[in-house]
Amino acid sequence: MAELQTVFILQLLLGTFRLCLLQGTSSDHRSVHPGENITLHCDITADYEISWYHQSSEEMKLLVSAGKDKLNKSFSLNHNVDEGHYDGCENTRSVSLVIIGVDESDSGLYYCGGRGQKSLLQFGKAIRLTFAGGDLQSNGSSAQSDSDPPPDPALHWIIIIVLTSVCLVQMSVISRCAFWHRVEGENFHLDRQILH
Repeated sequence: MAELQTVFILQLLLGTFRLCLLQGTSSDHRSVHPGENITLHCDITADYEISWYHQSSEEMKLLVSAGKDKLNKSFSLNHNVDEGHYDGCENTRSVSLVIIGVDESDSGLYYCGGRGQKSLLQFGKAIRLTFAGGDLQSNGSSAQSDSDPPPDPALHWIIIIVLTSVCLVQMSVISRCAFWHRVEGENFHLDRQILH
């Protein structure tokens, strides 16, 4: 039971850490006009579950989630936060997110995350959704506008805390393994001395 708890905590920490790192890396940029529909394609494949998340300046929200059906080996939606605004386009390998009637609240970063039945959660490359006609830099990424909030300095502290936690857990596991290996080695030598 303790091992299961440790594995769960490690998956949670590593998933959070990967997501924090993804935010700092480059993202694909998609531009849309208000009221249009847009389909965002997931760049990862998974054999158990795929979910789509939206990160705005206020929150990170799960939008849709799909699990793989064992009978026909294709994904089917099992969660949709707003069926009138979001839909999933499922197939046997992945799930795309369809946003119906894009509005201002839809701007931000989108991530698809997937996992196998016995594997860690992986996130695909972030997709930044902005409105057409906004200020764009020549390299294709969106420029920071006056309405966008500045980067949150708390994110740096979160990354530091997560990294520290991961390192502490890894050091604890390594030291426990070394301790048990040493104890087992001493017991082996004591047994050999008793026999001679």
